[in-house]
Amino acid sequence: MHDNIAVLNFSDQVCKSVIRKLRAERICCRILNSSACLEDIQKDMPAGIILASECNGTDGVQFDNRILQAGIPILALGDTSITMARLLGGTTAEQGVTEAGLSEIRFAQNLLTEGIDDQERKMDTYVPVVPGGGIVPLCVSNGSMIGYSHEIMPVYGIQLPIEQNDPDTSMFLRNFAVSVCKCRNDWDDMKAIEQIQESVCALAGNGDAVCLLTGGLGSTVSAVAAYQIIGSRLKCFYIETGLRREDEWLQLRNMAEKTGMNVECIDKSKEIMLRLAGIYNPYEKKRLIEECIEETLYEQIINMPDVALLIRGTDRDDIIQGNVLHIPLSVCEKYTVFEPVNELFSDDLQRLADLIGLPPEMCTNQPLPSTGLALRIQGLVCSEKIEILKTCDDILNDEINKAGIKRLYRYFSFLSDAGSKYYIYLRAVQVGEGESALTARLPYDLLERAVGRIMASCQKVERVLYDLTPSADYSRIEFK
Repeated sequence: MHDNIAVLNFSDQVCKSVIRKLRAERICCRILNSSACLEDIQKDMPAGIILASECNGTDGVQFDNRILQAGIPILALGDTSITMARLLGGTTAEQGVTEAGLSEIRFAQNLLTEGIDDQERKMDTYVPVVPGGGIVPLCVSNGSMIGYSHEIMPVYGIQLPIEQNDPDTSMFLRNFAVSVCKCRNDWDDMKAIEQIQESVCALAGNGDAVCLLTGGLGSTVSAVAAYQIIGSRLKCFYIETGLRREDEWLQLRNMAEKTGMNVECIDKSKEIMLRLAGIYNPYEKKRLIEECIEETLYEQIINMPDVALLIRGTDRDDIIQGNVLHIPLSVCEKYTVFEPVNELFSDDLQRLADLIGLPPEMCTNQPLPSTGLALRIQGLVCSEKIEILKTCDDILNDEINKAGIKRLYRYFSFLSDAGSKYYIYLRAVQVGEGESALTARLPYDLLERAVGRIMASCQKVERVLYDLTPSADYSRIEFK
C-alpha cells in the first residue's frame, strides 16, 4: 500500500496541473469526483486531500463538509478555500477583489510555505478572508488574507492559481504531501503498471478478460499490461471502422505478434458507411458509429461464457474532452467494467507505453476521437473524403515530426465540403493557462511545405487554411 493523496476534481485543468506536479514529485495520487462523499474518499485511506478548483473569486463551491472532522490533512485550492473558511467559522468579504497589475504576496512561516519567498505575482480575482474560528493568515495579497491555516486542525486554504510552470505552486503541493501528510516519494511508472496488473488479477479472478483495442495508447497500454499478467485469458478485438488511420491496424497487428497477444480484427467498415449514408448531422454520425461499435463488441462477448471482466482504455484526457464510448446497460449488468488508465493523462501513457516496450511510433501517435475521422468531415462521409483527410493528416504529422516540434497538445486536419472541391483546415494547439488551449505558432515554412504537399497529393483540395481560433477549453478543440 502506497501513501496517496486524494484529489477532488472541481476543475479539470486545475486537477490536471495538481496531478502532474504531484506525480513529478513521485507522490501517489488518486482523482475523485468533486461530489465524492467521505466514505468514498476513505476507501483508499488517503494521507491527505486536495480540493482542486479554480480561482474565480466566487463562493458556492460545495463538498462533503464531514471531511473537515475526519482528521485527514486538507489543502483547499481556489474557490474551495472560500467555502472551507466559512465552514471553519471564518468570514469572507461579500465581493471578490480584482487586482490590476502585480500584487505583493507575503507568506507566513509554516510547513506548507517552507522554501517559498515573498514575491510579486499576478492575481486576477480573489475573496479576502477574515481571521476567525481558528483561522490564521498564511498568505496575504496587498494586505488581504488569501491563504490560511488552522490553529489546531491540519487544514489549509489558498487562492493562488496553480499555474503550469510555476515552481512555487509545485513547492506548495510537495510540502503538503511530504511535510504535512508524511507521504513517501516512492511512486513511479512501474508501480502504476503493477497496480493495473494487481487490479486485473483481482477483478478477473479465474475468468477471462476482454479489451477493445482502438489504436489509442489507453487501450493498448491497458491490454499489454493485462496480457503480461493473465496471458491468453485476455481476448482482444479491434473493430475496423474505415475511419481510422491507414496504418493503425498494421501497427496493432505487428505489436500483437511481438508480444504474443491474440488480437482479432472485425471489419465493420462497409456497415458503418451504409449507416452513415445520407447523414449530415455530426451528433447523429457519432451516435451511429458508436452504436455499431457497441453492438459489435456485445456480439463478440455474449458468446464467450468465461468472460468476467471488460477492460476499457479510457484515459483522463478522454474524460475531459467527452470522448468516452458508451457502454450498454446490458453489458454493465453482466460484466465487471474496469478502466485501468482513467486517472492517467496522455503524457503518463506515453511513459508507460515506452516502459512496457511499445514501438516508438505507437507512443507518439496523435489520439483520435472514438468516431475516428467522421466528425472531422463536414457534411456527408464518403470514401473519397476519408482518403483525402487521411493523406492530409499524414502530411501534417510528417512535417511536424521532421521539424522536431514537441509539446503540442493536438494537431490534425479537418475537411470542409465546398461542393465539387474541398477545403482543408489544419489545426494545432498547445496548452494554455487554466482550461484554455492556444493555437500553436507553427513555423511558416513548415506550413508552406505541408500546403504544397497537400495540394500536390489531393487534386480536389482547392484551399488549405490554418485555424488560428483559440479554445476556451479542451473539449472545444475539435470541429463540432
